[in-house]
Amino acid sequence: MRADIPSIKISVFDRNSEYIKEIAYGIEEEGIPYEITEENFYDITEKAFEISQDSRLSVGIAVNSEEAVIHFSKLKKDKPLFILRLQGTETGRLRIYGSNAARLIKGIPFK
Repeated sequence: MRADIPSIKISVFDRNSEYIKEIAYGIEEEGIPYEITEENFYDITEKAFEISQDSRLSVGIAVNSEEAVIHFSKLKKDKPLFILRLQGTETGRLRIYGSNAARLIKGIPFK
Protein backbone atom coordinates (compact mmCIF):
# COMPACT_ATOMS: atom_id res chain seq x y z
CA MET A 1 0.00 0.00 0.00
CA ARG A 2 1.33 3.45 -0.86
CA ALA A 3 2.01 5.64 2.16
CA ASP A 4 0.16 8.63 0.68
CA ILE A 5 -3.16 6.76 0.44
CA PRO A 6 -5.35 7.25 3.53
CA SER A 7 -5.91 3.84 5.11
CA ILE A 8 -6.83 1.99 8.27
CA LYS A 9 -3.60 0.92 9.97
CA ILE A 10 -3.51 -2.68 11.19
CA SER A 11 -0.72 -4.08 13.33
CA VAL A 12 -0.53 -7.86 13.79
CA PHE A 13 1.70 -10.46 15.41
CA ASP A 14 1.10 -12.98 12.61
CA ARG A 15 0.19 -11.66 9.17
CA ASN A 16 -1.06 -15.11 8.08
CA SER A 17 -3.59 -15.38 10.90
CA GLU A 18 -7.07 -16.38 9.77
CA TYR A 19 -8.41 -13.77 12.19
CA ILE A 20 -6.76 -10.87 10.38
CA LYS A 21 -7.84 -12.17 6.99
CA GLU A 22 -11.49 -12.12 8.01
CA ILE A 23 -11.22 -8.67 9.59
CA ALA A 24 -9.58 -7.39 6.39
CA TYR A 25 -12.37 -8.90 4.27
CA GLY A 26 -14.89 -6.88 6.30
CA ILE A 27 -12.94 -3.68 5.68
CA GLU A 28 -12.67 -4.49 1.95
CA GLU A 29 -16.44 -5.03 1.72
CA GLU A 30 -16.91 -1.42 2.82
CA GLY A 31 -14.40 -0.17 0.23
CA ILE A 32 -11.90 1.38 2.66
CA PRO A 33 -8.14 0.85 2.12
CA TYR A 34 -6.05 -0.72 4.86
CA GLU A 35 -2.38 -1.34 5.51
CA ILE A 36 -1.12 -4.35 7.49
CA THR A 37 2.23 -4.42 9.27
CA GLU A 38 3.60 -7.33 11.25
CA GLU A 39 5.31 -6.35 14.48
CA ASN A 40 5.73 -7.29 18.12
CA PHE A 41 4.01 -5.25 20.80
CA TYR A 42 3.33 -5.69 24.49
CA ASP A 43 0.15 -3.69 25.09
CA ILE A 44 -2.47 -4.26 22.39
CA THR A 45 -4.65 -1.28 23.39
CA GLU A 46 -1.67 1.06 23.42
CA LYS A 47 -0.57 -0.24 19.99
CA ALA A 48 -4.05 0.27 18.52
CA PHE A 49 -4.09 3.83 19.87
CA GLU A 50 -0.58 4.52 18.54
CA ILE A 51 -1.39 3.41 15.01
CA SER A 52 -4.73 5.26 15.04
CA GLN A 53 -2.64 8.41 15.59
CA ASP A 54 -0.52 7.50 12.54
CA SER A 55 -3.51 6.72 10.31
CA ARG A 56 -4.78 9.53 8.08
CA LEU A 57 -8.22 8.01 8.63
CA SER A 58 -7.70 8.04 12.44
CA VAL A 59 -8.46 4.32 12.87
CA GLY A 60 -6.02 1.67 14.09
CA ILE A 61 -6.52 -2.04 14.68
CA ALA A 62 -4.11 -4.20 16.67
CA VAL A 63 -4.44 -8.00 16.60
CA ASN A 64 -2.62 -10.64 18.62
CA SER A 65 -3.44 -14.30 19.17
CA GLU A 66 -6.11 -13.55 21.80
CA GLU A 67 -7.90 -10.34 20.85
CA ALA A 68 -8.36 -7.54 18.36
CA VAL A 69 -8.71 -3.89 19.36
CA ILE A 70 -10.11 -1.05 17.24
CA HIS A 71 -9.08 2.41 18.34
CA PHE A 72 -10.07 5.85 17.11
CA SER A 73 -7.53 8.66 17.45
CA LYS A 74 -9.95 11.01 19.19
CA LEU A 75 -10.65 8.60 22.06
CA LYS A 76 -8.62 8.33 25.26
CA LYS A 77 -5.66 5.96 25.03
CA ASP A 78 -7.14 3.51 27.53
CA LYS A 79 -10.68 3.62 26.06
CA PRO A 80 -10.71 1.82 22.68
CA LEU A 81 -13.80 1.70 20.53
CA PHE A 82 -14.05 -2.13 20.40
CA ILE A 83 -12.27 -5.09 21.95
CA LEU A 84 -12.99 -8.51 20.48
CA ARG A 85 -11.87 -11.78 22.07
CA LEU A 86 -10.78 -13.99 19.17
CA GLN A 87 -10.87 -17.53 20.54
CA GLY A 88 -14.03 -19.24 19.31
CA THR A 89 -15.24 -16.20 17.38
CA GLU A 90 -17.14 -16.99 14.20
CA THR A 91 -15.69 -15.73 10.90
CA GLY A 92 -18.87 -13.75 10.22
CA ARG A 93 -18.39 -11.82 13.44
CA LEU A 94 -14.79 -11.06 12.50
CA ARG A 95 -15.96 -9.62 9.18
CA ILE A 96 -18.52 -7.47 10.97
CA TYR A 97 -15.74 -6.22 13.22
CA GLY A 98 -13.68 -5.15 10.18
CA SER A 99 -16.75 -3.69 8.53
CA ASN A 100 -17.49 -1.61 11.63
CA ALA A 101 -13.97 -0.17 11.60
CA ALA A 102 -14.62 1.00 8.03
CA ARG A 103 -18.12 2.24 8.89
CA LEU A 104 -16.61 4.46 11.57
CA ILE A 105 -14.74 6.27 8.81
CA LYS A 106 -17.75 6.38 6.51
CA GLY A 107 -19.94 7.81 9.28
CA ILE A 108 -22.64 5.18 8.90
CA PRO A 109 -24.22 2.99 11.63
CA PHE A 110 -22.39 -0.11 12.83
CA LYS A 111 -23.69 -3.55 12.00
